[in-house]
Amino acid sequence: MFHHDTSIIEIVAPYLSMTVQEIADAVAFHRAQPDYIDESEILQAEGKIPIPGIGNSLIVITMLDGWRIQFEDRPGPTYVQAEIGSGVLVGTGGTNPIAPGAFVSVNISQAVSGVSLQQPKIDEIHQMMGLLAGSPLIESATGRSSPSGISGTEINMTFTANSPSPGEITLERDP
Repeated sequence: MFHHDTSIIEIVAPYLSMTVQEIADAVAFHRAQPDYIDESEILQAEGKIPIPGIGNSLIVITMLDGWRIQFEDRPGPTYVQAEIGSGVLVGTGGTNPIAPGAFVSVNISQAVSGVSLQQPKIDEIHQMMGLLAGSPLIESATGRSSPSGISGTEINMTFTANSPSPGEITLERDP
């Protein structure tokens, strides 16, 4: 339910779980209705970027203009646990994207990962791993599942430093 006067998206009972994608879809459907087409934006959605061999990245939504999400009030006296997951949900400027509800505790399962490394740190890691020019060949036969799902003790992964061009690492699999 969308409350434009208070900028609240209310998730009605009995629902206690919602994904970030479901929120984005509900907002898109709501905004497509004739009565709300000229209203200001509620959220900004990004993500779903194709990652070769893996699938799509998760969706990230930023609640705009003070919009927040609230699970419908419960009668109590016992609290219920609600959850929003499978993506990243943030408010503009770091504000809380969740509005409090009576006798509802909300857990946001954020899915974030990543690192920003500067070139000196990357060189240090490559040096530690022996992956700089002239480093010896590194081989591994672990028997663990590979990213492509192949498993067994016959897997042999070979990492060749700086091949075919400087700064690149080639991965070859010899069954």
